[in-house]
Amino acid sequence: MKKLLLILVILIGGIILTSCPDNTTNPNIIPKEIIPLDLAAHNVLMYINEFRKENLLDTLNWNAYLATTAGVHTKDMASGKYELGYHGTEARADSINKYIPFSVNYEIVSTTKGNTDDATNVYYLWRDYNRNALLANYKIAGVAVDTSKDGVYYFMIIMVLPK
Repeated sequence: MKKLLLILVILIGGIILTSCPDNTTNPNIIPKEIIPLDLAAHNVLMYINEFRKENLLDTLNWNAYLATTAGVHTKDMASGKYELGYHGTEARADSINKYIPFSVNYEIVSTTKGNTDDATNVYYLWRDYNRNALLANYKIAGVAVDTSKDGVYYFMIIMVLPK
C-alpha cells in the first residue's frame, strides 16, 4: 500500500510539475525534468521556506540555475571526485555572478545515509547549524541532491541575494 501511495504521489507530482512552463531563466519556475531526487531538493526548500515564514521573512524563490550549479557539486561529491565540502566555491560564485549578478551568496552542504526522506533531517541539521544563513536576506535558492553508490545522499543549497 505504501509503495502504491508513493508511486501515486510521484506520478501526480510529476504531472503537476511537468505542466509548468519550461523557462529555466525565471527563478520562480520549477524545471520540467523533475526526478525523485529533485523532489527531495524541493522538499528541503519547502521546509526552509516554512521556517522563514515562521520568522516573518519572505520565502526563497526556486532558481533552476542555482539548483543545476548545486547539482554539479553534489554529483562530484557523490561520485567521489571530491569529499564532502566546498571545493570550487569561488569558481561556482564567479559562474553564478555572470548569470545572476549578486551581492551575497551562501552555500551549505551535508550528507545523510538513508533515503531521500532524509530531506527533513537535512533541513533540521541546516536549521540548527546554519540558522543565521537560512534567515538572512537571500531571495533565490537552488537545492540539489545526489546519491553515491553506497547509498550516501549529498545535499546542497546555494542561496543568493541578486543585485
